[in-house]
Amino acid sequence: MLSLKDININIGTWLYLQFKRDYVSKALLIGIRPNKYIATICPISGVSDKNQEAQICVYFHNGAGVYEFNTRVLKQLDDPVEILLLEYPDQVKIREQRSYKRIRCLVSARIQYTIKNRSQIIEGIIKDVSKKGCRITFPIKKIDKEIFILNERIMITCKFPGIPGEQKIVGVIRNVGKGQNELAIGIEFDELAWWAPPY
Repeated sequence: MLSLKDININIGTWLYLQFKRDYVSKALLIGIRPNKYIATICPISGVSDKNQEAQICVYFHNGAGVYEFNTRVLKQLDDPVEILLLEYPDQVKIREQRSYKRIRCLVSARIQYTIKNRSQIIEGIIKDVSKKGCRITFPIKKIDKEIFILNERIMITCKFPGIPGEQKIVGVIRNVGKGQNELAIGIEFDELAWWAPPY
C-alpha cells in the first residue's frame, strides 16, 4: 500500500468522488494538509447533509495508473467559494493501466537532453520502471522547472542493480509533474528495456 505522501499529486489535479455506486462527481484539488485533510472545490452536486459523514471513494490519474482511496467529508464551506474538506487517507491503492507492470526503485540515472541545439547531461533518480517506460525525478533547486517539454526525445543512461555494465535507452517525455521539492517526468521507451524487471 502507498500513502498520499508517496505520490506526486499536484494542486489542480481533477479528482473523481464516488458517493455511491451509481454517482460519481468531479472535484478540483486545491490543497493538502498532511495527516489532516484534503481540500477540493466542491462538486457541483452530490453533497448534502445526509452524506456528510458517508464513506466515499476518490479516484485520480497520475501517469502510472488510477489511484484510489476511501475518505469521508469533514466539512463543507460555502464562503467565499464552495470548498469540500475530505479526511486525509491512511492509504492509497493503485490500479495499473499498463501492459507492463511498473516496479518501484531508486536508481541514479543520467539524462541526455538537447536544449537550444546544445546537448546537456542532467542527473536524476529513476523512481519506478517497467520494460516500456519509467518515471525520473529531479530536485527543483538544481533544475530549471521549464526544461522538459512533452513529446521531446531523451537518452537515459543508468546502472541497474544486478545487471552488468551501463544501460542506455531512448524515450519520449509523455508527462511532466511539478511537486513542492521535485520535478518528475514520465518517459515511454522506444523499445522494450530487457534489463528492467520483472524478469
